[in-house]
Amino acid sequence: MDYCIGFEPQPAFLARLYAHALSAGLEDPSCRQLVLAADGAHWIREQSAAHLRAAGKTWVKIFDFYHASQHIWAVAHAVWPHDVAVRTEWAEDVLHGLRHEGGRVLDAVWKALPLLSAAAQKIV
Repeated sequence: MDYCIGFEPQPAFLARLYAHALSAGLEDPSCRQLVLAADGAHWIREQSAAHLRAAGKTWVKIFDFYHASQHIWAVAHAVWPHDVAVRTEWAEDVLHGLRHEGGRVLDAVWKALPLLSAAAQKIV
């Protein structure tokens, strides 16, 4: 297992990620799976596979819990802006499910939300 962590602009990170992956054995035929743990930036998830040119390899993409919890709380605040008790209970329940069951719980969570305002819909 190897890691590549950085806080630089997108092009610099992707170039460094590629160089790092090569040095870690990206082109070795025994390398069949890549694991990407990242925050919610779409470009990381969407462009990493293309940039690494890892055709034929299995990708496992993990959205880190810290950033996921930030998004869950943002949704809770958007859906229940004036009801602290409801939003707190909802967010804690969702985070518990996410922590113990993974992302598969989210489909049911989104479907069970009440009717949303336009502003809340944008956040969700």
